[in-house]
Amino acid sequence: MNITRLIVLSLLLTIFSFSGQVESGAALFQGTKPFKNGGVACIACHNVNSPKVIAGGSLAKDLTMYGGEDMAMTIGMMITSSDAMPSPLMTKAYKSHKITENERKELIAFFKKINPNL
Repeated sequence: MNITRLIVLSLLLTIFSFSGQVESGAALFQGTKPFKNGGVACIACHNVNSPKVIAGGSLAKDLTMYGGEDMAMTIGMMITSSDAMPSPLMTKAYKSHKITENERKELIAFFKKINPNL
């Protein structure tokens, strides 16, 4: 009986933790939560179709159809090698403003929530 309760509690904590990451990722994307190292909010250039954020920029790709795994590689570059980013503008914008590992996780959780089938 106690083991069952522990398993249920563990599952609930995981769900709430993921939900918190999604909310934080949405806030980072939208710019209502600043990046620790001063990076530009994604919404300045990108749009994503999500009720969690307002309409975004049209300077760059609409990211609605990119799932968490697709975004994981690009977001990972923002941490390790900004020179390998997909656009020169992003390279300049994040060269001195790398995102943290926690911010990466939050953004990926947000993108997985937008399009969980990708």
